[in-house]
Amino acid sequence: MKGILSKSQLNHVLEHLNHHLGASEDIFSHILYGEIREEEKPWICFPPARESLDLKKVIHIEEIPVLYPGKDNLKEFYSFRGKHLVFHHDLLKSAFHLLSGYQEVNDHSRDQYDRFPYHASIQHALGIIDKPVVNYYFKVILEALEAFVRLNQLPFEYLPVLKNPVLMLSHDIDRIGGYSFFETGFRFKQLLGLAPSPFDLAGRIKDAFTSLFHLINPFSKKDPFWTFANMQEWESERNIRSTYFFLEKEENRHVNPTYHFHEKRFRKLFRELSSGGHEIGIHGTI
Repeated sequence: MKGILSKSQLNHVLEHLNHHLGASEDIFSHILYGEIREEEKPWICFPPARESLDLKKVIHIEEIPVLYPGKDNLKEFYSFRGKHLVFHHDLLKSAFHLLSGYQEVNDHSRDQYDRFPYHASIQHALGIIDKPVVNYYFKVILEALEAFVRLNQLPFEYLPVLKNPVLMLSHDIDRIGGYSFFETGFRFKQLLGLAPSPFDLAGRIKDAFTSLFHLINPFSKKDPFWTFANMQEWESERNIRSTYFFLEKEENRHVNPTYHFHEKRFRKLFRELSSGGHEIGIHGTI
C-alpha cells in the first residue's frame, strides 16, 4: 500500500476508533496526520508512512507487529513533547491495511474456489492469525489519548465496551433458485470452460446435468439455495436470533440478486422469519 492514507481512508480508521471514545470530535480536531507544526494548540501527530508494505521491515513492540514503522524504528509507540503527543509509527495506516482487507483486493493470489488464500496472507507470514492486532493498535492509541487529554485538561471518556464476547449473526441473501435457468446456464458455461469452476471435468458434468434435470422436471421442487427452514431450525436449537439481509432484483442487472420482494414465497418467508424473532433488513450493493 503505497502513499499516505487519503482523507476517506483516514476517516475510515477514525470512525472505528470513534466507537471507543466520548467527546471524540474534540479530540480528533487535535490530530495531525503529517509533519509536526510548531503551534500553541496541543496536537497529536501521526507520522504518515509513504512506502509500500515490506514484511522485512515490520517491527515488533511488546510482541505487537507494526506494519508501517517510523524511519527511526523506535521501540516505543509514542512520546510527549511538552503538551504535544507524538506517535513514532503509522499505526493508522497499519490499522487501515488490516481493517480494509487491502491485501485481499490487491494481491491476485487465489485458491481453487477463487478466494484469497490464507497462506498468502500477512497473518500467515507474521504468525498473527490468533492476535487481534487492530485491537492492540487501538488500545495503544486510546492509552496515549487518555494521557494527552489529562495533560491538556480536555474532556475524555471511554465508551462502554461489552465485557463478554457477543455473536452477531447475519445472512446476505443474494441468489436463490439453485436450478433456475440462469444457474443452469452458468453451470454449462463452467462445463465448457467459459467460467471458472472449483470442480474437475467429471464434477462439472454432474453439476450441469443435475441442474438441467431439475430445471426441466415439472415435479422437482428441490432447490439447494432455499435453505431457510434448515437455517431457522439450526438457529432455534441454539437459541440464536440473527439478521437476514435481502436485496431486491434490479431489471438492468444480470447478476445477483435473482428475486423480488413481492413474490408470494418471500412474503411468506418474511412472516416466518419475523415470527421467529429474526430481524429482516436490506443490504446495499454497488
